[in-house]
Amino acid sequence: MPPGTELGFLAPLPLACLAPAPSLAATLERWGIRRLGDLARLPIAEVATRLGVPGAALVRAARGEDERPLAPQPVGGPIEEAIGLEFSLDTLEPLLFVLRGLVDRVVARVGLDGVGVARLGLALGLDDRSRDERTIRLAAPTRDPKTLLGCIRIDLEARPPRAAIARVALVAVPAMVRAAQLGLFHPPGPTPERLATTIARLAALCGPDRVGAPAVVDSHRPARRRSSPSRPATESRRR
Repeated sequence: MPPGTELGFLAPLPLACLAPAPSLAATLERWGIRRLGDLARLPIAEVATRLGVPGAALVRAARGEDERPLAPQPVGGPIEEAIGLEFSLDTLEPLLFVLRGLVDRVVARVGLDGVGVARLGLALGLDDRSRDERTIRLAAPTRDPKTLLGCIRIDLEARPPRAAIARVALVAVPAMVRAAQLGLFHPPGPTPERLATTIARLAALCGPDRVGAPAVVDSHRPARRRSSPSRPATESRRR
């Protein structure tokens, strides 16, 4: 929409587009105001005298005016999806079928472009009235359900629950997806989704403490070296 044409674009739209309060809508209906163009022609000062600040705000909105500063919304908090099972599950494939639905709903609730899941929390209610809780960290935030489900599968295969499962809860922690800049003179590296799955498999095979990244050591000894824990290492905790 070119600048300066807002009023002409908004004029034929019905008043319901602004979702006024029922009392304001009834008053404007008695005044014969049914379109945004009719409302925009009213003087703001007189409308404010009769309808107060909400009425003046409606007139400004009908004219396409908004004095509020742009306030970006922060990334939301953890998202949880849970389900109670009618029959307890003691094998992996039926459990993954249930988890697939939870993962799809979590990804849909993340909602915004550029936001993905950085960490998963899985809580399993067992038949023996205990709980199996584990945290699955990813190499990079992702919205790919296949990657999320693959990391969950790897963790469950490495450390199976000790009893049949009666309830499943999945908590996803969202984070901004990091943009990747491709190079012109060298081949691209692995995608974050493939990297997350690969590191999760290595952590399951070798142990979380054995998967990491090389780190610089502040020492005069040239052979001194150490490894820092890898972000996507999988942690499990049972109680």
